[in-house]
Amino acid sequence: MNVVLIGSAGSGKTSIVAEFEKCFISPISTSGMLREYAATKKSGSEIITECMRRGIDIPRYLFEKALKYKIASIDKNSFIMDGIYGVEQLHTVLRHLKVDKYIYLEVSKKVAEDRVRKRAREDYNEEFLTNRMESFYYEIEDIKNRIGDSLHIIDASLPKETVMAKVYDILNSDQEGFTILENGLTERNKAYIVT
Repeated sequence: MNVVLIGSAGSGKTSIVAEFEKCFISPISTSGMLREYAATKKSGSEIITECMRRGIDIPRYLFEKALKYKIASIDKNSFIMDGIYGVEQLHTVLRHLKVDKYIYLEVSKKVAEDRVRKRAREDYNEEFLTNRMESFYYEIEDIKNRIGDSLHIIDASLPKETVMAKVYDILNSDQEGFTILENGLTERNKAYIVT
Protein backbone atom coordinates (compact mmCIF):
# COMPACT_ATOMS: atom_id res chain seq x y z
CA MET A 1 0.00 0.00 0.00
CA ASN A 2 1.27 3.46 -0.87
CA VAL A 3 0.25 6.34 1.38
CA VAL A 4 0.87 10.08 1.14
CA LEU A 5 0.41 12.23 4.24
CA ILE A 6 -0.42 15.85 3.64
CA GLY A 7 -0.23 18.50 6.31
CA SER A 8 1.52 21.63 7.41
CA ALA A 9 4.65 21.63 9.52
CA GLY A 10 3.45 20.71 13.01
CA SER A 11 0.53 18.56 11.86
CA GLY A 12 2.03 15.27 13.09
CA LYS A 13 3.20 13.70 9.84
CA THR A 14 6.60 12.67 11.21
CA SER A 15 5.02 10.96 14.23
CA ILE A 16 2.79 8.89 11.98
CA VAL A 17 5.66 7.87 9.69
CA ALA A 18 7.69 6.82 12.76
CA GLU A 19 4.79 4.64 13.89
CA PHE A 20 4.62 2.89 10.53
CA GLU A 21 8.30 2.00 10.44
CA LYS A 22 7.13 -0.97 12.54
CA CYS A 23 5.04 -2.10 9.57
CA PHE A 24 8.06 -2.09 7.28
CA ILE A 25 6.49 0.42 4.96
CA SER A 26 9.31 2.37 3.33
CA PRO A 27 9.19 5.81 4.93
CA ILE A 28 9.79 8.84 2.73
CA SER A 29 10.19 12.12 4.55
CA THR A 30 10.05 14.92 2.00
CA SER A 31 12.38 17.15 4.00
CA GLY A 32 14.69 14.18 4.67
CA MET A 33 14.65 13.28 0.98
CA LEU A 34 15.59 16.85 0.05
CA ARG A 35 18.38 17.00 2.65
CA GLU A 36 19.69 13.65 1.43
CA TYR A 37 19.79 14.88 -2.17
CA ALA A 38 21.38 18.19 -1.14
CA ALA A 39 24.13 16.27 0.66
CA THR A 40 25.11 14.60 -2.62
CA LYS A 41 26.33 17.99 -3.88
CA LYS A 42 24.73 17.20 -7.24
CA SER A 43 23.50 19.96 -9.51
CA GLY A 44 20.98 22.15 -7.69
CA SER A 45 21.82 20.93 -4.20
CA GLU A 46 22.79 24.41 -3.03
CA ILE A 47 19.44 25.78 -4.22
CA ILE A 48 17.59 23.07 -2.28
CA THR A 49 19.61 23.88 0.85
CA GLU A 50 18.82 27.60 0.60
CA CYS A 51 15.11 27.05 -0.13
CA MET A 52 14.82 24.72 2.86
CA ARG A 53 16.64 27.18 5.12
CA ARG A 54 14.18 29.91 4.16
CA GLY A 55 11.08 27.70 4.08
CA ILE A 56 10.26 28.50 0.48
CA ASP A 57 9.13 26.11 -2.23
CA ILE A 58 11.74 23.96 -3.93
CA PRO A 59 11.72 24.45 -7.71
CA ARG A 60 9.76 21.63 -9.32
CA TYR A 61 12.67 20.29 -11.38
CA LEU A 62 14.81 19.96 -8.23
CA PHE A 63 12.03 18.32 -6.23
CA GLU A 64 11.69 15.85 -9.09
CA LYS A 65 15.45 15.11 -9.09
CA ALA A 66 15.40 14.50 -5.34
CA LEU A 67 12.30 12.28 -5.62
CA LYS A 68 13.85 10.17 -8.40
CA TYR A 69 17.03 9.84 -6.35
CA LYS A 70 15.04 8.65 -3.32
CA ILE A 71 12.65 6.25 -5.03
CA ALA A 72 15.55 4.43 -6.64
CA SER A 73 16.31 3.02 -3.18
CA ILE A 74 12.85 2.14 -1.80
CA ASP A 75 10.05 -0.36 -2.30
CA LYS A 76 7.75 1.61 -4.58
CA ASN A 77 4.88 -0.76 -3.74
CA SER A 78 4.90 -0.16 0.00
CA PHE A 79 5.71 3.35 1.18
CA ILE A 80 4.39 6.13 3.37
CA MET A 81 5.41 9.63 2.35
CA ASP A 82 5.07 12.74 4.45
CA GLY A 83 5.41 16.35 3.51
CA ILE A 84 3.53 17.26 0.35
CA TYR A 85 3.44 21.03 0.71
CA GLY A 86 2.03 22.18 -2.60
CA VAL A 87 0.32 21.33 -5.87
CA GLU A 88 3.63 21.29 -7.77
CA GLN A 89 5.03 18.62 -5.45
CA LEU A 90 1.79 16.64 -5.65
CA HIS A 91 1.90 16.63 -9.46
CA THR A 92 5.51 15.44 -9.37
CA VAL A 93 4.67 12.60 -6.98
CA LEU A 94 1.70 11.55 -9.11
CA ARG A 95 3.92 11.33 -12.21
CA HIS A 96 6.38 8.96 -10.53
CA LEU A 97 4.50 6.95 -7.90
CA LYS A 98 1.25 5.05 -7.61
CA VAL A 99 -0.60 6.31 -4.52
CA ASP A 100 -3.38 4.30 -2.85
CA LYS A 101 -4.34 6.57 0.04
CA TYR A 102 -4.06 10.29 0.69
CA ILE A 103 -4.46 11.47 4.26
CA TYR A 104 -4.67 15.14 5.16
CA LEU A 105 -3.76 15.91 8.77
CA GLU A 106 -5.81 19.06 9.21
CA VAL A 107 -4.77 21.43 11.96
CA SER A 108 -5.23 25.16 12.40
CA LYS A 109 -2.37 27.45 11.49
CA LYS A 110 -2.07 28.61 15.10
CA VAL A 111 -1.86 25.07 16.52
CA ALA A 112 0.69 24.10 13.86
CA GLU A 113 2.83 27.18 14.56
CA ASP A 114 2.72 26.53 18.32
CA ARG A 115 3.81 22.91 17.81
CA VAL A 116 6.69 23.92 15.53
CA ARG A 117 7.92 26.57 17.97
CA LYS A 118 8.01 23.95 20.75
CA ARG A 119 10.34 21.76 18.67
CA ALA A 120 13.18 24.30 18.85
CA ARG A 121 14.88 22.82 15.76
CA GLU A 122 17.59 25.03 14.34
CA ASP A 123 16.19 24.73 10.80
CA TYR A 124 12.79 26.06 11.96
CA ASN A 125 13.48 29.76 12.30
CA GLU A 126 10.79 32.46 12.07
CA GLU A 127 11.46 33.11 8.36
CA PHE A 128 11.07 29.40 7.65
CA LEU A 129 7.91 29.14 9.74
CA THR A 130 6.24 32.17 8.16
CA ASN A 131 7.08 31.14 4.60
CA ARG A 132 6.21 27.46 5.03
CA MET A 133 2.88 28.16 6.73
CA GLU A 134 1.81 30.84 4.24
CA SER A 135 2.69 28.60 1.32
CA PHE A 136 0.94 25.53 2.70
CA TYR A 137 -2.27 27.25 3.78
CA TYR A 138 -2.41 29.11 0.46
CA GLU A 139 -2.15 25.85 -1.53
CA ILE A 140 -4.17 23.41 0.57
CA GLU A 141 -7.49 24.09 -1.16
CA ASP A 142 -5.91 23.39 -4.56
CA ILE A 143 -4.41 20.18 -3.20
CA LYS A 144 -7.78 19.11 -1.77
CA ASN A 145 -9.49 19.87 -5.09
CA ARG A 146 -6.83 17.96 -7.06
CA ILE A 147 -7.18 14.82 -4.94
CA GLY A 148 -10.96 15.11 -4.55
CA ASP A 149 -12.93 12.31 -2.92
CA SER A 150 -9.80 10.16 -2.50
CA LEU A 151 -8.58 12.48 0.26
CA HIS A 152 -9.17 11.32 3.84
CA ILE A 153 -9.21 14.22 6.30
CA ILE A 154 -8.29 13.78 9.97
CA ASP A 155 -8.53 16.46 12.65
CA ALA A 156 -4.86 16.42 13.71
CA SER A 157 -5.50 18.68 16.70
CA LEU A 158 -6.90 15.63 18.50
CA PRO A 159 -4.65 13.60 20.84
CA LYS A 160 -1.97 11.58 19.06
CA GLU A 161 -3.59 8.25 20.01
CA THR A 162 -6.90 9.33 18.46
CA VAL A 163 -5.22 10.52 15.28
CA MET A 164 -3.28 7.24 15.00
CA ALA A 165 -6.50 5.23 15.46
CA LYS A 166 -8.11 7.19 12.65
CA VAL A 167 -5.08 6.57 10.40
CA TYR A 168 -5.30 2.83 11.10
CA ASP A 169 -9.02 2.90 10.25
CA ILE A 170 -8.31 4.60 6.92
CA LEU A 171 -5.51 2.20 6.05
CA ASN A 172 -7.67 -0.79 6.93
CA SER A 173 -10.55 0.30 4.70
CA ASP A 174 -10.68 -1.48 1.34
CA GLN A 175 -7.94 -3.92 2.24
CA GLU A 176 -9.61 -7.17 1.12
CA GLY A 177 -9.18 -9.12 4.32
CA PHE A 178 -6.02 -7.45 5.60
CA THR A 179 -6.03 -5.59 8.84
CA ILE A 180 -3.07 -3.49 9.89
CA LEU A 181 -2.61 -4.01 13.61
CA GLU A 182 -0.94 -1.49 15.87
CA ASN A 183 2.04 -3.81 16.35
CA GLY A 184 2.75 -3.82 12.61
CA LEU A 185 1.29 -7.26 11.91
CA THR A 186 -1.42 -7.96 9.40
CA GLU A 187 -4.31 -9.97 10.75
CA ARG A 188 -4.62 -12.18 7.67
CA ASN A 189 -1.16 -13.75 7.75
CA LYS A 190 0.52 -12.33 10.86
CA ALA A 191 3.48 -11.34 8.68
CA TYR A 192 5.49 -8.25 9.41
CA ILE A 193 4.46 -6.56 6.22
CA VAL A 194 1.60 -4.43 4.97
CA THR A 195 0.40 -5.26 1.46
